[in-house]
Amino acid sequence: MVTFIARLKIRPGMREEALNRARAMFEGVRQEEPGALIYLGHQTQSDPDTLVFFEVYADQQAAEIHEQTRHFQQLVQDFDTVFDPDFGVQIEYLDRLGGVVRT
Repeated sequence: MVTFIARLKIRPGMREEALNRARAMFEGVRQEEPGALIYLGHQTQSDPDTLVFFEVYADQQAAEIHEQTRHFQQLVQDFDTVFDPDFGVQIEYLDRLGGVVRT
């Protein structure tokens, strides 16, 4: 499995547009990416302009497929319009210790 957290910062005044883009990403992942086992987006409570995505993929190939999808490429193309390019995308890879997943 490949697991990571991705953080993005929304440009001032672009929160609604950024949330719409995130929702489009959620739908694209849901419909087209069976290898994305978990794909959750959050706004931080301390700063609603910071988005945090928790992503778990079945394997490296599934993570790479995500980056090739139409919905991901659209986000990349429009990134600087909605998100802060100076903040960029901060990726933190995680090693699983254990836990519980319920549906």
